[in-house]
Amino acid sequence: MSLQNTEMFDRIAKKYGIVNTIFSFGLDKYFRNSAAKIAIRENSSCTVLDTATGTGDFLLALIKRSLEINTRLSITGIDLSSKMLEIAKKKLSKFRDVKLYVMDATMTSFTDSSFDIITNSMALRNFDSKADFLRNHSGYLGQEEGLSF
Repeated sequence: MSLQNTEMFDRIAKKYGIVNTIFSFGLDKYFRNSAAKIAIRENSSCTVLDTATGTGDFLLALIKRSLEINTRLSITGIDLSSKMLEIAKKKLSKFRDVKLYVMDATMTSFTDSSFDIITNSMALRNFDSKADFLRNHSGYLGQEEGLSF
């Protein structure tokens, strides 16, 4: 993602949620909940890397889903916009297994096979090189795990 995109997301952070709702005609919540149902399946525990975390709405959907099916999540959320993550930290403050970092999703350095699931909610369009993003993240998954976009 470019510096220009980062600055734009920092500027609109406070209004991002309402803008998403308006532009999607209110379907953004449905999309997040549907994707969470696909991503989080019954399991005793699951490690998640969420890229382009933004204001944390998708993480809330993942957590809600995990509570419905009694799956323990450990979530790492990354985003280039510090302002977006400030809002996410407030929304997610009561959940202890959530770590948020300001980080470029195309240049991460996690260890291989460190996540069960990698998610990206409606943000793939913002990456300059989708191929670099996918190539960088494919090694972070365990053998039987997957991506959810």
